[in-house]
Amino acid sequence: PIRERVAAAMRARGNILYELGLYDEEVVVYDALVTRFREAEEPEIRRRVALVLLEKGETLEELGRHEDEVQAYDLLVEVFGDANELEFRERVAVALLNKGLALDRLGRAEDGIAAYDQLVRRFGTAPEPELQRHVQKTLLYMGITLAHLERYEDAIAAYDALIARMDDECEPDMTTSLAMALFDKGVT
Repeated sequence: PIRERVAAAMRARGNILYELGLYDEEVVVYDALVTRFREAEEPEIRRRVALVLLEKGETLEELGRHEDEVQAYDLLVEVFGDANELEFRERVAVALLNKGLALDRLGRAEDGIAAYDQLVRRFGTAPEPELQRHVQKTLLYMGITLAHLERYEDAIAAYDALIARMDDECEPDMTTSLAMALFDKGVT
């Protein structure tokens, strides 16, 4: 239990630093937590490591440090990519989506599309609604990126895949995504 308390305290310290706007210091604390507990087997510590890697990536995005952001997401996928628990699978999906967005911001759209494609291949047939929401968002961003690259047929295919996954029971944020996909499909 002492290790769990230490990991919890380190994450809490990082969160406070974030709230204070001390983002670089937050990243240092998160790096220390990941270095110390990356190989941990305790479920609670593993949860904290996965969450901290996502939070680190998001902070690095705010700092405009997109290459470092991509590395944080890559590490999350490396450490938790084979996990069977839904919680970790969902974090991997978020990391791949965020990685694609970061690569797009870096002007590496083709690499971003590859990250999106990796997410769709990995979780496209997953039955869990939590994972399907990430797949849907990814297909939307993939379509947008492909359209910006003037790869219109590929963009339409991504939008068609998104539309095929939607139903009458979708959440409001996904209804907005569907509307954007239909609009973009019409525009392209």
